[in-house]
Amino acid sequence: MKKKVWEFRILDNPNQAIGGENDQFYTTDTEAFLVFDLVDESFNPIQAMLTLVNTSNKSVVNETVTVIGGKTMWEMREEIIEHAGNWQAQLVYMQVKNGVEEKYTSPVVSFNVTGHLLDQRTPALVAVENWTKFVNDAEELFAEWVALEETLELNENERIANEQARQENYSELVDTGIMQENINQKLADAEQEYAPRLTELEQNDENLTTQLAQNERYNIDGIDYKVKFAVVNGQPQLKYQEVK
Repeated sequence: MKKKVWEFRILDNPNQAIGGENDQFYTTDTEAFLVFDLVDESFNPIQAMLTLVNTSNKSVVNETVTVIGGKTMWEMREEIIEHAGNWQAQLVYMQVKNGVEEKYTSPVVSFNVTGHLLDQRTPALVAVENWTKFVNDAEELFAEWVALEETLELNENERIANEQARQENYSELVDTGIMQENINQKLADAEQEYAPRLTELEQNDENLTTQLAQNERYNIDGIDYKVKFAVVNGQPQLKYQEVK
């Protein structure tokens, strides 16, 4: 672990920079910490806004930090310390006393980050506003993405089920239509086949009726009979009735 510690008091001039060339990190350092110690028992903040500016490439970092017993320890993370150059840091401490918010701005702290001989220049940081908030927002976006994927999957499953039901219903309608068409065709064929026979029977009926009308009475063995014509079960029949 590598750390640099700076102490200051409320009465210190905030425009006077502290630190210098001896306060130095390397871009290859890990677990590199900035420690700010506010030595003043009359002012007990619980948080502060930390601002860091790289005067060499204009990288800017703003983060809310926790203050415990006047001390703040903040890590120069990899994506920040990899930017070599002169860095300046300043804190705005905040506390609420008797319902009133009080602020105190620290002096500017200056330190250097020196590049390794094999370092390649990296793009400047545009801004990192409150790293914790950034991580939380990323987690929320991921959760929303997961929920969206689940919703899309449910919608797709519902669409597939509806499509299958539609196809099954369509197949049933097609089958029913074909069956009805076949029935209609068979009825038409039967009508065409039996129509001549019905016509023939009707003609025979008319002929028999005409003949019987001409010979209504017959004498058989000295007994007069009256002949009647009837169609039974589709077949013509003659019935004899004795005339008294």
